[in-house]
Amino acid sequence: MKKKPIVRLTESALMIAFATVLSVVKILNLPYGGSVTAASMLPILLIAYRYGTGWGLCVGAVHGVLQLFLGVKNIMGVNFGAAVAILLLDYVVAFTVLGFGGVFRRTCKKQATGLALGALLGCVLRYVCHAIAGATVWAEYNYSGLPTITFSAVYNATYMLPETIITVLAAYYIGTLLEWREPTIHRLAPQAKRPDKAVLFSGIARTALLATAVYDLQALFGNMQDPDTGVFSAAGLANAPWLTIVIVTVAGVLLTVVCNALANAVLADDTTDCRRLFGILPIAAAVAAVGAWGWYAADMLTTAAEKADLAAPFTSFAAFGDAFGALGTKYGLPLLVVTVAAVAFVWLMLRRSKRAFSQKEN
Repeated sequence: MKKKPIVRLTESALMIAFATVLSVVKILNLPYGGSVTAASMLPILLIAYRYGTGWGLCVGAVHGVLQLFLGVKNIMGVNFGAAVAILLLDYVVAFTVLGFGGVFRRTCKKQATGLALGALLGCVLRYVCHAIAGATVWAEYNYSGLPTITFSAVYNATYMLPETIITVLAAYYIGTLLEWREPTIHRLAPQAKRPDKAVLFSGIARTALLATAVYDLQALFGNMQDPDTGVFSAAGLANAPWLTIVIVTVAGVLLTVVCNALANAVLADDTTDCRRLFGILPIAAAVAAVGAWGWYAADMLTTAAEKADLAAPFTSFAAFGDAFGALGTKYGLPLLVVTVAAVAFVWLMLRRSKRAFSQKEN
């Protein structure tokens, strides 16, 4: 008789703990407050979908109180009225509304769609709470010259928009994988019939695509606000690390394509295609290692050249040598170690790839 309430409380406590931990994993921090996290709202939305809106609102409120303790410094030094407004709008109410993530449980037959719509609704309601707080309590930090409500709406959108995209995508994905409406959480029937390797590769593919989207969003949105004036401008996108964005995007898309192909090959029991694809994976890893090393080396050399007031390191061989010399032992030695490790890793990956392609069919 008491088992079900105990299970519900236990699951809710675990989800609140997960949400709290994920809220600390900040992908992007804005200079005037607000951050993009690793889908920290998702556990609360899942509980709301699993047990209904009423229970979800209660769980969201508890999570909001915990978030208040983590951000208590934001109410230090403000008057009583402002403190109450911050407590309610930026914390308690802002996270309580995540409980509405379960309103589509009965109206949407497809679980993934219901979870995604619930996540979207919860994120929008949280955004409204932060926007109201920004237009009232935090109005004094508006240095942009824009109307306060406009500034607040734009500012809060810069972190809530990528946060919403990440959360909705994660909610939809997990909704296609696990059944949340039954007494026991388990893999959905279509997933349960698939081989474990196919599920694994499919999961890696979707995770890679989500991780790519997360990186691209934070790299772009993180450059839209001037940290000194708080003014937003699309011109800031010119300072985004476009080369890194392109490399990460291409690598993420390639990994997604290869892992999806592996999942399909496992389903088709095609050992030839599996072997070929397993041969491609080490090559992709080698390319990723070269790209990561290139980014690391370019960043270190460019920084060293700027500090020593030298020419850009990639304009000539002499400039490259000068920049490398400017690194000194403290920074030059780590670069050499990373270079040796990258070369060794690429060599091992190419050998593994060659071995995979040269295997005879059984």
